[in-house]
Amino acid sequence: MIMHMSLPRCLSPTSRDQQDALQVFLDALHFTLKSEGGISYDPRDPGNAEGNATAFGITQKSYDAWNKKWGRPIRSVTAIRPCEIQNLYFEDYYLASHAHRFTKEIAIALFDTAVHTGPRRAIQLLQEVLGIEPDGRVGPITLKFIKDACPHSLLNRFLRKREEFYKALCQRKPSLSIFLKGWLRRIHLLRNEVLGIGESHSDYPLSDQ
Repeated sequence: MIMHMSLPRCLSPTSRDQQDALQVFLDALHFTLKSEGGISYDPRDPGNAEGNATAFGITQKSYDAWNKKWGRPIRSVTAIRPCEIQNLYFEDYYLASHAHRFTKEIAIALFDTAVHTGPRRAIQLLQEVLGIEPDGRVGPITLKFIKDACPHSLLNRFLRKREEFYKALCQRKPSLSIFLKGWLRRIHLLRNEVLGIGESHSDYPLSDQ
């Protein structure tokens, strides 16, 4: 599907650097869409509140907000177009999480986390790993700490922190525990994607794949 999408309105590549930047986003989106799947009506999913559906990881609420931002008519998220999926994810998650400011591996991990937890929460988790104030904003301090960090170690610790976040969330909201195994599997796949390793420190039950 991605191969047929139009370019994000915010990024019209006119140079090699911009083309490379676009490709990082497309690679990140490709991974995330594989994890998000298609259209879901699962009533246990908080994103499907009030009987709404989720399409390619996008809730009706998010789609409504995006359409309002651009002065477009409100319609069902199940009718979302491929170009809209790409533009919404680029504007509201990739740029919002500042993923475009980092290396490809960090960009992919941060974007996927932003899609699943929200951009602000994703940045906070990264800041907690860096040992700085988790204010959810990317400024000079966050950029410096990321630049000075070992990328491999940072990514491993960031994904571990995401696992801990999900487990704590399920403790607070036991009804979400049904999704925990899938969430941990997603992190396992993400770790393979950004680090290229089959063995990790995740306690995702590999034998259950």
